[in-house]
This record gives sequence, structure tokens and C-alpha cells, in this order.
Amino acid sequence: MKLTEFLHEDLIFIDLAAVTKEEVIRQMSDRMARMEMVGDSEAFFREVMDREALGSTAVPGGVAFPHARSSQCRQLAIAFARLKKGVNFGGSDGKNTHLVFLISCPLHEATHHVQLLGLLARTLNQKETRESLLDARNPETVMQILS
Repeated sequence: MKLTEFLHEDLIFIDLAAVTKEEVIRQMSDRMARMEMVGDSEAFFREVMDREALGSTAVPGGVAFPHARSSQCRQLAIAFARLKKGVNFGGSDGKNTHLVFLISCPLHEATHHVQLLGLLARTLNQKETRESLLDARNPETVMQILS
């Protein structure tokens, strides 16, 4: 399994200018709907926010992995955003999030969903990877870093 199997350049945001967690997730959800990765953008957004309400998906290092398993999801997919300014995702370290990976997962993909979350966590646990993503100037570079 490779991250780039689930990430498309059109789902990569460089310097997204959102200022709240909700704005970040809404903009990413809308793009996923336009790309036909999810059906109803608003329904998917609400499901992601419901998941966030159970506990933040932010981890130390300025990274968050909001996600939802949903009937709205047409395929297992990732959208990536590097935020222009950090946003509070409610992480346990109290620091702002700068790198966001929104994951859409169809209901029947539970096993792959867990594997994908694990792969993302292992990849983003590496400081060098996080720093490279913070420096990436375009979607193509992001794809190279994550390949």
C-alpha cells in the first residue's frame, strides 16, 4: 500500500488560508465532492466533524488525520492541506496543526482504512517528512515526498 495510490494532485492544497478546523475540513470536503470521491459534501463534512467530536485526530508534530467511514464515500481517498497559518485542531500537545490529511472511507473498506491510517501515522512520524511537506512548493512535490 502506497499513500500516493489514494492521493490525487487535485486534492492537494498548498497554503490553505482557512482559520478554523471547520473551515479546513469544509474546504477539503467540498473539493473531494467536486472530484467525486464523496457524494454529498455537507453530509460527509458533518460525519467528519462528528468523528472529531469523539476526540481530536491531531497528533504531536502539527499533523491531523480527520476522517470518516461513510456511505457518502465513493472510494478510499486522501486530501492533503498545508495550512498557511496553523489551526487549532485540539491536539493533546496544545500546538497548532499545519498538515492535514482528510481521509474518506467507504463503509466496506474498514480494513484498508485502518491500514491507511497506520501508514500515514508512520510516515508523518518522521520529522524529515513533515519538514519536507512544510517546504513543498507544489502538489507534484508533495506527491514525490509521499511516494
